[in-house]
Amino acid sequence: MYLLFLLFKYQIILREMKKYWRLFNKLLASSFTLVVSNFANLMFLYTDIFIIKLLSNDANVDIANYSFALNFSNMLMLIPLTLVQVDIEKLKLKKSYVSELNRRLVIYVLFATLFILLFFVVATNYFFTDYQDILLLFLILLSAKFVQSFSPLYGSMLIINKMFKEKIKKWDKELGEVYNRKFSSGFFLKKPNGKDLTNIQGSDQTTKRKQVGEVKKFYAKINVAEIKLFDSIKV
Repeated sequence: MYLLFLLFKYQIILREMKKYWRLFNKLLASSFTLVVSNFANLMFLYTDIFIIKLLSNDANVDIANYSFALNFSNMLMLIPLTLVQVDIEKLKLKKSYVSELNRRLVIYVLFATLFILLFFVVATNYFFTDYQDILLLFLILLSAKFVQSFSPLYGSMLIINKMFKEKIKKWDKELGEVYNRKFSSGFFLKKPNGKDLTNIQGSDQTTKRKQVGEVKKFYAKINVAEIKLFDSIKV
């Protein structure tokens, strides 16, 4: 009831709410890859902890050292995840933007790697002195995160390309219902070859248009039409 009261009080238009709901759904869809990526990272963390418990003589200390170094190195992933999330719509609309974003990622990640390394050294020497001996472990994890930082971009592009190919199949099927002489992607997806030439005469449409009547009058206010039929029609 309170929600209905707010709708009436602020005169929230249902059409506008549907528009924002569609935008929200698009945001969820574009964020799905990042959610899966974070879930996979969590599973890898539990796997690492399980392996450390099996192999280590002092598991609690080694897990603490590993977690401390991992938390620092994970800061590097904020850059690619943020950039990909912000520019996901540009990646969908412009394929050439991938190389541009990749160049930016390389520059930002390099600077961030150096900054995190310096920050880790200062932190372990002046604030967290118990972790001074894990610099080698941290360098290994930071190197792994440096390589991993390029995966969100290419992972997102794999899903975008897959969705695009599925849409092409759907569009081809819908367009095939009207007049056509088969379809070719031209120079948009690849260089045309012999397969892009049609080998039919006339139309290759899957449906036929048949005139069964004629609209005599249309009453716009009540959206009613007067139609004169001169052939059978199935509704």
